[in-house]
Amino acid sequence: MSSTRTCEFSAFLAGPPRPRHHISSMIEIIIERWTNSDASQDFLWSIWQDDQRVDMGGPHQSAEGAEEEAMDFCRGSLQSEPDKITRL
Repeated sequence: MSSTRTCEFSAFLAGPPRPRHHISSMIEIIIERWTNSDASQDFLWSIWQDDQRVDMGGPHQSAEGAEEEAMDFCRGSLQSEPDKITRL
């Protein structure tokens, strides 16, 4: 049997490609801390879905405030909870 026939036979055994149904996506909230020239700090958030930025917001005076607003965005706009929350 030639190598061409082996490949054709293997493809035949595997069958036709399977349709891809719903593929869940990864949603991540990133909270960034920025220190200003007056030593005050601001916290900004961004939402990433499958390595693409979806939205961003802030500034907030606390990481908790930024996270809360980002969670509200996920629940309201994306209708989903985030898979991961990262604080930088």
